[in-house]
Amino acid sequence: MQYLPIAILSFAFLLQTVPPKTIRAYVEDGVGYADTSFPLCTVLTSQDLEGWLVLLAATPEQASGIQILYEEFATRHNAFFDQHAPQYLQLAAVASTTLQTSGMTSAEFRAALRATDARGAQLRAHAEHLELQCIDSFAPLLSPEQTRDLEVCRGFAIRRRCHGVPSSSHWINFELREVFEVIPPTQFTPAERSACLLFLAEYERVLTELLREWSNARLAAGERIQEILFESAHGGTGLADPRKALIRSGEIGTQIQALHTRAVRECAVLLNSSAAERLSTLSRERLFPELYPDSIATQCTAIFHGMLANEALSQQNRVLAKFMLDEHELNYAATSEQLEDQCAAWDRASQRDDVSAPPQGLPAALAPLLRTRTEISRAALASFAAKFEGSPTSEGD
Repeated sequence: MQYLPIAILSFAFLLQTVPPKTIRAYVEDGVGYADTSFPLCTVLTSQDLEGWLVLLAATPEQASGIQILYEEFATRHNAFFDQHAPQYLQLAAVASTTLQTSGMTSAEFRAALRATDARGAQLRAHAEHLELQCIDSFAPLLSPEQTRDLEVCRGFAIRRRCHGVPSSSHWINFELREVFEVIPPTQFTPAERSACLLFLAEYERVLTELLREWSNARLAAGERIQEILFESAHGGTGLADPRKALIRSGEIGTQIQALHTRAVRECAVLLNSSAAERLSTLSRERLFPELYPDSIATQCTAIFHGMLANEALSQQNRVLAKFMLDEHELNYAATSEQLEDQCAAWDRASQRDDVSAPPQGLPAALAPLLRTRTEISRAALASFAAKFEGSPTSEGD
């Protein structure tokens, strides 16, 4: 089977395809818009499709056919947006003006926002329908095995739209496949890769459903919060605290957090120790960017490993260096686990809009334990300097 090089695909797409538009293509400078959740700022791009053709191992003939279908999708998508996006933005502009003239809790703004939200929901639903319809149209061009992989592409498209709902959570925006694909293929065997791809497909199936639930709940929460504010201002007996509207999306966010944690661990088991460590490290860096990478800990570990790699090192010093390294790694891991737990708990609270856990407050909350972790590495470096002054082959103290 002959495959089409990605460079050729990229050139062909850039040359031929009129890109699908997003709502931003219709926004007018200087005009304000009000909506519970500004919709449709994401769409299936030619860059997405290039990656999918590699995933599907498409032949030149298949890629050519898929390119034609994608261009037909872009034409339908843009025609739909040309007709309906200006109408939606007109409603959103009226809602914005009404907000300024009548206030957030006025009946006029409530009606204007409801009309805008309803039209936005229609736009989102039909745009997603067109995109998934496009992906499904590829199936007749593919083999049965490729068709199974097409489900991965459908899931990606759905999740990308879910990610269009704003969130500061690293867990909501995390994709394990992105981490896996960063690892060079030379670091694992074909059998390990096959096992991981099967695992990722099932993990993504569950993730897609959870993210769809989460995004729907988040959008519904935005609408409900506005309703609560209106009811409260007009003597209603609704929920006293608007943040209670976020309970459901917060619960789903917790499930997503647990899924990612489990998936990283289970995927690593399928790999050799080197690739597994790389997967775990990269995942931690994406899920906990406040904690990793840690340059001081990296320096500390490198120094000890460099010492242990020295064949001239005496046995006494080798035992001592190994003991010191193990002690550092044990203490460092225990403190890092506490920090990760703190980050995860803060994320869960933040998704519920808990006033005690604003996203911008996390660095200050982590600072004391981060200082403790830094001191663990600095103390190990100081001990190394004290114990191994001079030649690494000496017996030391």
